[in-house]
Amino acid sequence: MSKKQDEPSQLNGVYFFRLVTKESHPRTRIRVLALGHLQAGKKKMVVINMFKISLTSLRKWLLRFIKNGLEGIQEGHRSGRKKI
Repeated sequence: MSKKQDEPSQLNGVYFFRLVTKESHPRTRIRVLALGHLQAGKKKMVVINMFKISLTSLRKWLLRFIKNGLEGIQEGHRSGRKKI
């Protein structure tokens, strides 16, 4: 089996749909939901169309999750105006 076909199988053991309810940042929630749908067996093209994202983004999220776990898909700090 090729590496690309084996990637979604590495998502087993994580309950993404439960994690969504605990996640506060909306961008991270989208990432967790997308990976949850991949884990549920949906094709990558279906997930891409569902969330209106690119294949590159989905692949990056998947690889970062495989490498770093949940910390890999967390929304990072962005520069900009400070909260009041």
